[in-house]
Amino acid sequence: MAEAALDQLPTAVVEQSDILLRCDSAGATHDLLDSAKEGGHPLLGWPRLTEAVREAILGLGPRP
Repeated sequence: MAEAALDQLPTAVVEQSDILLRCDSAGATHDLLDSAKEGGHPLLGWPRLTEAVREAILGLGPRP
């Protein structure tokens, strides 16, 4: 999904700019985060990360 959005921008803009990708919780997927990491910009923030959500995320374990 992120690639489809970036593909609409001129290549020079993508290569020479800092890109900020914002999404709701539906975007919190391994594919999106892996893509951001591969692009060299793995930034993730979640201001409402409660202890219960944190424990649930940590309980998932490593990606298969």
